[in-house]
Amino acid sequence: MLTLLMLACLQVAQAQNHTQKYKSVNFYGNGVTEHIHIVKVGQCWNDVEIYYFTSKNPTKIQLNIRQYTIDCMQFSECTSTFRVNFPNDQAVYKLTMGIMYLSSQDASGKLQEYEYVRE
Repeated sequence: MLTLLMLACLQVAQAQNHTQKYKSVNFYGNGVTEHIHIVKVGQCWNDVEIYYFTSKNPTKIQLNIRQYTIDCMQFSECTSTFRVNFPNDQAVYKLTMGIMYLSSQDASGKLQEYEYVRE
């Protein structure tokens, strides 16, 4: 397990201060685009900051990371899971990230898919 964590740290060490951007368009049918940015600020995947904002409210809100896990299958991609909440809100969202995809699941189980934004 420690070796796997060290490997994950080495894989992202070269990509410090890199931002992965995701968006979800019109999920609620109201024309709003939701954005999630995951910013690597350290050596490991758990050294990140996660921000949320929308096309109607472009002010970035930093989400609180309550828990982080990584799951790697042998010879397969790894999946990172973050349990996050908004400041001053106890509702917990599960963010699952793989290679170029992100999904969000709220406390009621509703699943929202985000697409990777290429730069």
